[in-house]
Amino acid sequence: MSKDNDVTTLQEYIISGIVITFFGLLYWYLSGGFAGNNNQNISPEGSSQGYTLTSLGSSEAGKLSLKSDSAPLSSNSTISPPNNSIAVEEAKAEVELAKSSVELDNKSKESPKEDLAQLKAKIDKEEQKDKNAEQQLATTSQEVQAQKSTVEAAPKVNDVLQKTEDLKEEKHEEVVSNDLIYLLPNGQKVEIPKDGFENKFREAIIKGDRDTPIIFDRVYFETGSKELSPQSDYQVASTAALLNTYKDINIVIRGHSDNRGSSKKNAQLSLFRSGSMKKALVKLGIDPKRISIEGIGDAEPVASNKTKRGRRNNRRIDLIIK
Repeated sequence: MSKDNDVTTLQEYIISGIVITFFGLLYWYLSGGFAGNNNQNISPEGSSQGYTLTSLGSSEAGKLSLKSDSAPLSSNSTISPPNNSIAVEEAKAEVELAKSSVELDNKSKESPKEDLAQLKAKIDKEEQKDKNAEQQLATTSQEVQAQKSTVEAAPKVNDVLQKTEDLKEEKHEEVVSNDLIYLLPNGQKVEIPKDGFENKFREAIIKGDRDTPIIFDRVYFETGSKELSPQSDYQVASTAALLNTYKDINIVIRGHSDNRGSSKKNAQLSLFRSGSMKKALVKLGIDPKRISIEGIGDAEPVASNKTKRGRRNNRRIDLIIK
């Protein structure tokens, strides 16, 4: 009976030890013991911190103690997790380092995008400036070309204007002096002066004035000469043009001289001079039958023979319409 009781007491100790061990392990587990071992936190000395469970089943009947590497714990001790402050700080540092790395990585990823966007915007802005500059250059070039064309065309315009003015002047002159333009028998044009012998001759023809002497004012002879001087050619031509225009009139050309020499010789000389005038008109195409000649000599002076100028005026020829 005594033996049975001993066995039962031993069994009770064993069961109690198992129960205590179970709850101890459960408490240790719940307090982070396993987590500490799994994370393998390193102590400053380089050894792993943790707890060791030992059972005392010898002479101290059924007494169990929970030992750590540093100090024993009694059954009434409160089990606390190991001091992980250093590990926590390191973990925080690692977390901060990781965050910083992530932020830096994000910035490094975002920064190129921002830089590229800014660079693209700057390039677009520069391209727009270039386009504006090209457009302005093209506009300026067109303006310069237009001005150049205007400058180049200016002489042409001026030439046209000058020609127009010339035509106007010619037309005006033609209108004004149309009645002063006459033709020789060969078709050559001769402009009759507005004043002088030609105009008097023309007016006499138009008015029908007859038997009135009209003095040639640009027909010249040298003293003692019967030949016309070259300065007389224009008036000879204008007289022929009028006679060619008014073909129904006949004329008498009369020669005169100054009083030097004998009257007979002066009469002969004046006749020769009127004959020279007739010869010149016939040469230009006037019918000789329309022209008669006379030699008056010094019988009808128009000025004094005492002066050189007077004698020159007396050496003349005149014309009378029959």
